[in-house]
This record gives sequence, C-alpha cells and structure tokens, in this order.
Amino acid sequence: MSALYDLFVTPVRKAESSSAPRLHARVVKGKTVTTSTLVDQIADASTFNRGELLGMLSAVSEAMARQLAEGNSVELEGFGFFSPSLKCKESKEESAIHADSVRFGNVRFRASSWLKEKMAGMRLLRKAKSAVIPERTIEERLAMALHFLSTNRAMSRTDYERLTGCAKTRAIRDLNNWMIKGLIQRFGKGTNVVYLAT
Repeated sequence: MSALYDLFVTPVRKAESSSAPRLHARVVKGKTVTTSTLVDQIADASTFNRGELLGMLSAVSEAMARQLAEGNSVELEGFGFFSPSLKCKESKEESAIHADSVRFGNVRFRASSWLKEKMAGMRLLRKAKSAVIPERTIEERLAMALHFLSTNRAMSRTDYERLTGCAKTRAIRDLNNWMIKGLIQRFGKGTNVVYLAT
C-alpha cells in the first residue's frame, strides 16, 4: 500500500513574487485511523484479545498523563518523546507572570529514530488527476472561506487548508487576521477549534 502525495505552490515573500512559483510535495491526508482499528489489527496478529489491548492502552495513557502532569517527559520506545509545554501572557515584568497566569499549553511529540527509519521506506504515489493548487490572493482566500461558511455551519483550520491549499502557518495567520477584523469568530479550544462567519 502506498501513501498519496500532491504538489502545492510554496508560499513566497512579496519580494520574490516576480519569480516563477516553486512547488513542494505534501502527503494527501487520508482517513484517521482510530484506536479501535489499531486494536483489531494487533489482536488479529497476536495472542492478546481486544479487552487486554484496550486495558493496556488505557493504563499507558493514564500513566503518561500522570508523568506529564508532574513536568516529566515520557519516552515510549518505538514511538518517541512526549513533553508538556506551558502558555501564559507575555510580559516585560517578571512579577506579572505567576502561578495563576501560567497554565498547561500542549503535549509536544518528537518521533523516535526507530520510527523515522521505518518511515524512510514509505512508498509514495502521485495523486491521480493531480492539479497544482495555484497561489491565491488573500482576497480570494477570504472569498473562498466565506463561501464555505455560507453553505456549512462551521469551518476548521484543516478545512481551510484543504479549501485554499494553504500551509498551516499561512492558514493560522489568515484566520487570526480575519478574527481581528471581525469577519469570523472562533469557538472551542485545542483540536476542537472551529470558525463561524460573523
């Protein structure tokens, strides 16, 4: 089985905009494989049953959460390294940053060397009927987003990336810019953030 890729225009600075566009390859996002699917595959290939596997995964998740909550990093052999990060409002005054203003930010992940080596053999196929997504102006991207929101209840950042062909950093910049201008609103937190038209 092979992963599919497609070509996308690499965003350029205005100073470089007169040159011919450069392209880069990106994996075409496939389906999200759930824990249940992985458990079924492992159960079929081992002597463990589904209940035992689900119990083990739950125990590992709980133990990891405890260790990360204590400020520790966790290494899962074959997977990689997990570490907690924090967030707080920036300030020039040290006294303005205290325990009440600092909170959990995210869990960062760095893949292990073993996993990267396994992925080095990844087989790739060019997406059929591939068409390079042209660089769109910010006005075109806004029109596309607003049209999407006129026919859909909400839009995620990944929806916007797929719609416009933007990279993650450009998508975040666009969406934040439009929130400041009052054109869209953000709801939710973390991976559950969605955007609605105002």
